[in-house]
Amino acid sequence: MSARPTPVVLVTLAAVLAGGLGSLSSCGSPQDDYCAAVAEHRDELADLASRDTPQAALGLLGPFTQLSGDAPVDVADDWDLVVGRLRDLRGAAERADVDLATYDARHPPEGLAADRKADLTAAADALAAPDTRTAMSVLAQEVRDVCHTPLGL
Repeated sequence: MSARPTPVVLVTLAAVLAGGLGSLSSCGSPQDDYCAAVAEHRDELADLASRDTPQAALGLLGPFTQLSGDAPVDVADDWDLVVGRLRDLRGAAERADVDLATYDARHPPEGLAADRKADLTAAADALAAPDTRTAMSVLAQEVRDVCHTPLGL
């Protein structure tokens, strides 16, 4: 059985991208739409990354979905992976009818079906998996390369 990711692990994914967005002033690259979307969401992403909750990680879904739509083709698969993993976690929480702000895998709510708990665990594990972290690193590098944004992590 894999280790349960903590809220910190879930939000760390956001921090990789959001950590350096606060210093973005303008992009000036050929990818103006992408850089404009990054700039539009930078404060929100930084705020979500500063929180230590799985609920904050789910808050990334909206901005990440927009960024994925504006992203250069070379990182589309990375965005799809990250956004898909966030959607999977949200879906697992909805199907289990649990609030991720209060959910504790070690002490699940009474009556939570074993298959629902397993779905939640699998979704959280996938979000914290090495391939997701790699995708986030690729995305962070792309923001730096395309928008000339130092990450400052």
